[in-house]
Amino acid sequence: LVRVDPVIHGVLRLVWDDGYEGVLDLRPVIIARGRMLSPLQDEKIFSAVQLDPHGHGISWRAGWRGDRLGADALRADTEKQARLHELVGH
Repeated sequence: LVRVDPVIHGVLRLVWDDGYEGVLDLRPVIIARGRMLSPLQDEKIFSAVQLDPHGHGISWRAGWRGDRLGADALRADTEKQARLHELVGH
């Protein structure tokens, strides 16, 4: 990963070093993971997302030490969501 930007609360724009970029909706994950990711339900914490050193993932450090989400899993999820949007015509 070379860049991560919040689009709206729960949604990220991600850019990889091979030029691929996409939008990932994490809202269902934030809700489904219950307490583990519940701090991300706070818009201020979610918007403080940052790249990990060397682009191996992303994390949130704004008053909460949550789980790191790895670049490979984020890429797979981003591509899957893009394919889904293509299938439904959005």
